[in-house]
Amino acid sequence: MAFTIIAIGIFLATVFHQIVIGDIKDGLPNIDSSLLVLMGISQGGYLSKKLVTFGTPALFAPNPLSGPPGAAVTVTCSGLGAQQGNSQLLLNGAPIAVTAWSDTSIQFTVPADDPATGVAWANLPKAVPLVASMTGQLSNSATFKVT
Repeated sequence: MAFTIIAIGIFLATVFHQIVIGDIKDGLPNIDSSLLVLMGISQGGYLSKKLVTFGTPALFAPNPLSGPPGAAVTVTCSGLGAQQGNSQLLLNGAPIAVTAWSDTSIQFTVPADDPATGVAWANLPKAVPLVASMTGQLSNSATFKVT
């Protein structure tokens, strides 16, 4: 972006110089080709950083590995970001509320109802997948057993 600002400054200085000496009859001046190349490289670098995704989020085994509805659970993780933002924790394929979110752990309470069906848990004990969704990018799956 700095090269763009420099090019604009040089262009305006050249236009003002042509106005002062009365040489504006030939039209506006051309931007030097080397500045155009630098602007292109600058913008390309900016856009390529926007396109690059950083590591895939990863979940590890929850603590505890099983528990009844209402139990507090902590999932150790990495690459999720310090703030939850638009990210979600999915239990059995459906988003659930979390009580705490950090780059290294997520805490949640096992809901009273199966989030996938909206009704009370059936056929307990039941192993269900935990997955984190970070701006549409899914983590690996960790298993939690609802008892």
